Amino acid sequence: MPMFSTRIATGARHIFRPSSRKLNLTPLPSAHQSSPAATTITVTGFQQIHNPYSTMAQSTTAPAPTVSASGGPLFKFVVFAPDYTDEECLGRRLAVRSTHLAGAAQMKKTGQLTDGGALISPETYKSEQKKMIGSMLVYQAENIEAVKQIVEQDIYYTSNVWDKEKLVIVPYISASLH
Repeated sequence: MPMFSTRIATGARHIFRPSSRKLNLTPLPSAHQSSPAATTITVTGFQQIHNPYSTMAQSTTAPAPTVSASGGPLFKFVVFAPDYTDEECLGRRLAVRSTHLAGAAQMKKTGQLTDGGALISPETYKSEQKKMIGSMLVYQAENIEAVKQIVEQDIYYTSNVWDKEKLVIVPYISASLH
């Protein structure tokens, strides 16, 4: 059974596992029916399971949808977006960072963005002053073209923070790790 996880900055991690429940529904009798027939439907949702071994917190958003607004399936895509390496790039990144984060937060609320964050230089990840060198994002969309369009509209892309020649978008499937 596939597992889905979400997180925020602190606390305990929670895992969301698809669960099915059967409901017996009896419709109201119509003028043409003497006794209505009972109907059984299966409702699929997500069961939340606490993982006490993690130091991450539960998400404040619901699990991302698995069907698009048009009814088609949604797929996950990883975006590897390294920054340009010129000396001014970090300044460009910081100048538009709040706009980028606001857009990412909105996409997270809608389920379009499932995870993401800054890539940190290997030389600085242990230090107090971490140097951001790119971004890694996981989007959920109908196809790779939709993700490409989202990325090309991001302020990091339009402000020449992300290196357009090195940017990679690939389909992604989460592993079921039990």
